[in-house]
Amino acid sequence: MATPIRLSVVIVWRDEREGIVACLHSLVKQVEAAEGEVIVVSDKVESELISDRDVFPHLRWLHIDPPLTEPRAWQAGLRIAQGETVAFGQARCRYTPGWAEAALSARMDKDHVATGPVMLGQGHTLAGRANYLCDYGAFANPAGERSNQAPSNNIAFERRALSALSEGQGLHKSALLRRRKFRVVWAPAMEVTIRPVRSFLSDAIARFHRGRQYAALRAREWSWPSRIVCGVACVFLPALLFARLLRSKYVRMEFSNTITIGFPWIATSLATWSFGEMIGYWTGPGVSQQFA
Repeated sequence: MATPIRLSVVIVWRDEREGIVACLHSLVKQVEAAEGEVIVVSDKVESELISDRDVFPHLRWLHIDPPLTEPRAWQAGLRIAQGETVAFGQARCRYTPGWAEAALSARMDKDHVATGPVMLGQGHTLAGRANYLCDYGAFANPAGERSNQAPSNNIAFERRALSALSEGQGLHKSALLRRRKFRVVWAPAMEVTIRPVRSFLSDAIARFHRGRQYAALRAREWSWPSRIVCGVACVFLPALLFARLLRSKYVRMEFSNTITIGFPWIATSLATWSFGEMIGYWTGPGVSQQFA
């Protein structure tokens, strides 16, 4: 009788610079030791996969047609996942020893989602550090705890809960957390390190799209007057987001130089998100090929 698979980890891979081999070296052995499987989802053709598949020939490599959006990749990975728990990550992340067991032990029931810290890797420029704070500052502190947030590069669900919510149009993280009202369980040992792969401009474009999609999902059942008011209020959103960032003692202590010297990049990043959110309230989600 075959041993049941406890954990499926779906890794979204879109750029060679992310270093898929290094990512898998940090992940595969611990997942297999936890009676799990790793699924790599990409839009790369067979000829582009040969060298990487040779390093990990026993993994499940899944090709989907472009655009490789995260919701479509999640949907495709879930379709073939066999684990009782399904976790999602990105090729630009490195997974700390014990991550797989932490993801499993943090899972409690179908109304919970597990997540952990997203730490800063080596090699970031000042602009890259500013981007990191704007995207992951809320998840930087391993000792911290978040009750209603989870980054899409370090998140785990019960497979049955996701299958029940799947509509064939992709699994969007914000929509999932909002619709199902999952309770987020913070697992400090479920830690990943993220490395730089994109330029400041690319990150800014991705942030705009995320802000736009977030607002469109949030307001899709609102009246137009409510949408207009929230859109106008986004003018003040960068200041609010910056205040939230400074509220973290860990961020103030560990990234004081970045906050001071890199303020122009931080301000630009927060303004980009806010502008995207404004447009999302007024016009809808648009088309995004970027992920968090």
